Amino acid sequence: MATPTFNNFDSEKKRVLEDKEDASRKGSIDAPVIELVKYINKQEDYYTTSSCSGRIIVFSENTQTGKEGTLWLLTSHETVSIDNVLSILKDRDIPISCYTYYKFEPFVLHVSCRTLEHAQAILRIAVSSGFKNSGISVSKKNKMILSVRSTQTLQSPVAFDGKLIVTEQYLCHLVKISNEKLEDNFQRIERFYKLVREVCIPTEPPPPIKPNCLNNSHSLLKVQEKKKERVDDDTSNHDYLESIDQLFH
Repeated sequence: MATPTFNNFDSEKKRVLEDKEDASRKGSIDAPVIELVKYINKQEDYYTTSSCSGRIIVFSENTQTGKEGTLWLLTSHETVSIDNVLSILKDRDIPISCYTYYKFEPFVLHVSCRTLEHAQAILRIAVSSGFKNSGISVSKKNKMILSVRSTQTLQSPVAFDGKLIVTEQYLCHLVKISNEKLEDNFQRIERFYKLVREVCIPTEPPPPIKPNCLNNSHSLLKVQEKKKERVDDDTSNHDYLESIDQLFH
């Protein structure tokens, strides 16, 4: 059986990378993943289509209009303080009938791949790096998009009509947990970037990535040690990888 291949890969990659307009609300690549995105885009068989390094957000959403009435109160790609969050919740004028949510969103990356084999190679890396919710989608034209993502999302309503509906102690726990998740998120990105460099053929010596904006140093596993270790201690993860192989071979 022939391997699925996206025939217009090269022309589509050129078009996407030459498009200077960033469609995200922020309008630019997040600083913690700039080197990772640049490195992938330099590879012959891959290019990125969207990314987010992970963030902590506070937003209000109208119960009737939904996302159309969303008011963004805080967006941070670094850890936040309880004082900052409380100040935002208490000092901003929130429209009536709006719930305010505190949310942590983990790293997400979408990569277009030339063939299914190329997508599978990065999928294995993503899963072994801790992004166990990753997967591959294939369009009718055989366009293969690898989604790198995890299950670390955290969300909780914290206010309604501009008034807190939780205690400050509860908010403190939310801030603490989300900050810990963000630090762990950056460590996973670091592992992922290291393993990607081992699989992809570099066009030039890749620069080290420093995704942790908190200036915490995280040691990377040696290549030799990584090869000797199991991909994951979780047997369900092992079964997942086997099922992927059976599905596409």
